[in-house]
Amino acid sequence: MSVSVGASPKLSWSKSRMWKGYLALGCRNGEHGLSIYKYDGSKRELKYIRGVSGGSVTDVSFAPSMGRSFLFLAASYEDGYVRIFKLKKSLAQGSPNTPDTTSTTTTTTTTTTSSSARKRIEKGQTEVVEVEIMFERPVHKGAASRVAWDITGTLLASAGQDDRFPLYQSVGGKWELIDIQHQSPPAHQQLQQTEDAHLLQ
Repeated sequence: MSVSVGASPKLSWSKSRMWKGYLALGCRNGEHGLSIYKYDGSKRELKYIRGVSGGSVTDVSFAPSMGRSFLFLAASYEDGYVRIFKLKKSLAQGSPNTPDTTSTTTTTTTTTTSSSARKRIEKGQTEVVEVEIMFERPVHKGAASRVAWDITGTLLASAGQDDRFPLYQSVGGKWELIDIQHQSPPAHQQLQQTEDAHLLQ
């Protein structure tokens, strides 16, 4: 896949040892949107794994894993949306032949899976990356421009052209918008907070 320089793609590497070599690519070109790649050390190249979403992506960031077996991936979009995805691995029979999944070689898998999982893969099962949308809302007026995780990967902040920087947290396993702050002077914030109230309900 080729991406023009003007598209300003955004990149984020996985910070998890269990997801070593996974890379998220977000493009401003809505045709490509958000995709996942994996580095193949034996061939010294990136392999396309699957698409995650369409839309014009302005920023993308993997959360710190803190030993979790799955990954959280956040992305901001030109239409004001902020999305949080959960990525997890599963085993499927046979070799995937669609662009949305990929198999991993036994050599690669041995560094990230248990011996029992390796045996299942060696018998013809392949590793597939599944994606679940955990949060999806048009939080910003205009483009959402940045997303940033805290050190534990349990809090997310975003920023946009509307002067807002909302905060998101997982509450009872469900990601929610919990607070909205503003960069503007305090004198202007009362009206803004009134406009924000419906988003926090």
